[in-house]
Amino acid sequence: MLLAVSSVIKASKNSLRGLSLSFGPKVDMLPVAEAVSSCSSLEVLLLKIPYHDLAFSSLLSCLERTCAASLNRLYLKFDWYRKSGHEPTLSQLLRLDSILQAQHHRSLEMISVIRVGINAHRFSWGNVYRDQVYDLDLWHPLVKAALPKTFERGVLAIWDDDDISQEPSLLNPHLPMPELPTEVNERIINFVAGDVDSARTLRACAATCRSWKLRSQAHLFRSLRVVSSPAHVNGVDNLVTLLRQNEALQSFARTLDAVGGEEDYPTLQNILLSLAGLLPRLTDISLARGILYRPPRVSFKTCTQTFATVRNLTLHTVTLFSGRDLQEVIAGLSGLEKLTLTHLSWHDPTAHSTFPTHRPQISPLKELFIGADTAQWLRDQRSANLVRWLANCGAVSTLKELHLDCMMILEAGLLGAVQNLVLAAKDTLQLACLSLGPDMELLQMASTIAQCPSLRIIGLRLPYLLHCFAPLTTFIESLPANSTEMLILSLLQDRSTEAPAISDWHQLDKALHDAMEDKKLPQLGRIAVGKLCAQSDPRQPLVWGNAYPPLSYNEKRWQEELSSLMPHMSKRQCLSSIAKNGEILPILPGLPISPWDMTYAPFQKITPPPPYRYQDNIACDSRWEGRVVTQTIILPCVQTLEDGTEVSTEITLDMPIVVVPREGVSSQPHDQCTVA
Repeated sequence: MLLAVSSVIKASKNSLRGLSLSFGPKVDMLPVAEAVSSCSSLEVLLLKIPYHDLAFSSLLSCLERTCAASLNRLYLKFDWYRKSGHEPTLSQLLRLDSILQAQHHRSLEMISVIRVGINAHRFSWGNVYRDQVYDLDLWHPLVKAALPKTFERGVLAIWDDDDISQEPSLLNPHLPMPELPTEVNERIINFVAGDVDSARTLRACAATCRSWKLRSQAHLFRSLRVVSSPAHVNGVDNLVTLLRQNEALQSFARTLDAVGGEEDYPTLQNILLSLAGLLPRLTDISLARGILYRPPRVSFKTCTQTFATVRNLTLHTVTLFSGRDLQEVIAGLSGLEKLTLTHLSWHDPTAHSTFPTHRPQISPLKELFIGADTAQWLRDQRSANLVRWLANCGAVSTLKELHLDCMMILEAGLLGAVQNLVLAAKDTLQLACLSLGPDMELLQMASTIAQCPSLRIIGLRLPYLLHCFAPLTTFIESLPANSTEMLILSLLQDRSTEAPAISDWHQLDKALHDAMEDKKLPQLGRIAVGKLCAQSDPRQPLVWGNAYPPLSYNEKRWQEELSSLMPHMSKRQCLSSIAKNGEILPILPGLPISPWDMTYAPFQKITPPPPYRYQDNIACDSRWEGRVVTQTIILPCVQTLEDGTEVSTEITLDMPIVVVPREGVSSQPHDQCTVA
């Protein structure tokens, strides 16, 4: 048998990586040792022998001749029985320790653990017996004393009676404690990062142990908030120094929130210029509450080109010295997909300087959001030129979502710029939300909207005035016939405005009804109407375009009023109201008002009401995202028969719903989507 095993080992010597052998008490191991020495790829060797002096002598001779250069793991397992023979002497154990340190076993320097164990069997070699438990506390000191050099190397561990490895730290107190698997450590830190007040805990975790340090730092540095002001003089410099000294931290940052000071001098550019090239994986940049100014002989475009991975750029409450500064910041971001500009202002509002005429090309966007809170900015020619530049520089050639409902169009110059913007994105535009002032002609925008073949969701924010409301009937006739699925109408109301007559509402309702009946708008399935009540200063005249604090109103009463104003749409079960917080509340005729947590699809989650049974999943592909489809709602009720008997029954309603991706599931073909 020994010769046969040796032959098998030699036959596979060029490919053998792991070898496990078990020897009897009187077997000479030398033939096997020669065969093992010829294995050029052997990495792991396990030898199981009886724990007595004869077998141990043979083991020593075997290890002296085992010279496989690739060997880096050695497992020794001893079978012991109280009558199996004389135990190895201390000199034999010390010799084993010396052999393991010998020159021909220098590859064992890479060994991660040497496992030495002992099993207690009834005496009959070759049979399989149930292992008996032995005291590890007695075995540890013996191994430590018998193999002192191996112990000092820190590669020694114990194989207990259940064949469970005990880590080296159990024998060598100078070695580190055993570590949890990486996946477990990451789950622990991820859980901590999800807490409300996680920064303090994460800092403590980062200082606890090495296995927690990187993951904690990754969460701590994922979102950076930098303030540049006299009150935080060294904030930017300290962050730059930290990132330069610890390059691993640079790749953790995903979001940069740069905040300027309240003082009347520029500081935001210091943050961008200082952090250029230090955040290679940044995806979001937000500039807020400050002045943006390009110093002489400095190019913002060259600076922002170092942020090649940025997808989202937000400027909020930022004062601009020049339109060219904004152009360069945007043009340098080659991977930009979403641009948000809200509450901007010009440094010298009284100046009549024009927006730069040159048009640097920028990467095509997918989403564009522009908002303003002052009529002064809206009437500034530079603001119109900013919109016109976005239309001409290639930024909207692949645009899908255009949000201008917080930027009221007050003058013809801005209206023309917005028309150019919509036409530049007409081939890909799927959502457009616009806001028109009281002096703007809605029909001028209608001709532009009609040229967008892919437009699915249209939002209009108009003053609640008759001369603004009446053209809606004509506007509906110009909507894209084969794509329009949802119409969102927000009416701006103030105490000084006079509501349109009921007849105008009925005319609008009939126009929508006729368009849906005649299949002029076959895809239209949701009409959402809301009021935005503003509370202006009664001592001052109302200024259209300025932002005023919202005024609360009775949402339930508005739903009831809307049902009477638009009876056809209410009967078709496609009418919804818009709450003051932006939620869309479907109106079902004859049913109690039960607001649903529903808003503009596909931007927020939609949750059906708990009292009703519904089909909560439909199989659809990504092309159905945001589409309006028909879904069945089953309502329990009690029916009274002629003889007075009450019978429980159900009413089935086919109601239009909006399909949105389920949270945590990507919009891939055949995904399950939540409906409401």
